[in-house]
Amino acid sequence: MKTWIILGVCLVLAITPIILVYQKGEKPPEVVASAEKKAVTVNGQEVWYREEGTGIPILILVGWGGSTNSYFPIQDKLANRGYRVFLPDLPGLPGKTSSTFIPLDEWSNWIEEFRKVAIGEQFVVVSHSLSAQIALQYVSKEHSKCRGEILVSPWLVSSSYQESFWRFAAKIVHFFCPIVYQDMNWVKDEKAWATALDLISVAKEQPRVPCLILWGKRDPAKYLFTGWRKIHCETKQYNWDHSPQIRATEELAAVIDEFIRRQLT
Repeated sequence: MKTWIILGVCLVLAITPIILVYQKGEKPPEVVASAEKKAVTVNGQEVWYREEGTGIPILILVGWGGSTNSYFPIQDKLANRGYRVFLPDLPGLPGKTSSTFIPLDEWSNWIEEFRKVAIGEQFVVVSHSLSAQIALQYVSKEHSKCRGEILVSPWLVSSSYQESFWRFAAKIVHFFCPIVYQDMNWVKDEKAWATALDLISVAKEQPRVPCLILWGKRDPAKYLFTGWRKIHCETKQYNWDHSPQIRATEELAAVIDEFIRRQLT
């Protein structure tokens, strides 16, 4: 067992800087957002978001590796398919919303308050990467407010052992991030990293609404974060990587559209 732990630590130390540098080099397509940003007040905090289209509302919860800019294309594609798509700048992440981070146990309330002041009706939640845990918790508590749930490349762990390993890995990432992501203040925020560590935990909630998990065949995270296998969801895989909102936008929009029309209409 000690040998495996040592090998695991060495692996994390070896690949973390490479992954971070690689992701830093990823640039979202040059897309001008079709909708202007608007602001609402959520729990006394100004929250900026973009709303585009008409139809069944979709709320996109972005992954934690970048800003909402890389999600403009998928917002545009879904709006063109007949949906009313909301893309908020999440608290603490890059964007115009306050840099004040909120702990994991307050996210469900934050989403519900945003729903009340901005969306105003039932919606479909689409989460990406680390935001999967947030989406699962919200739907568990407020399932009557949510029509469906789509988890794209969800980072969920399956056991306490895996949880401990990735929490250790996150500390190594925390060391390298300020070096690679010098323009992203949240990676230096201790509260932000405390929340990120909470997100790297065993998923205790099961969906109480129609649910779909989407993975890319070229995304190594599906073998590293295996908690998704314990979630009772329809699961599909496609020939994309961890960020289909950037490099497989049309296909991702088509899959989301097909699921909503099949399950919810």
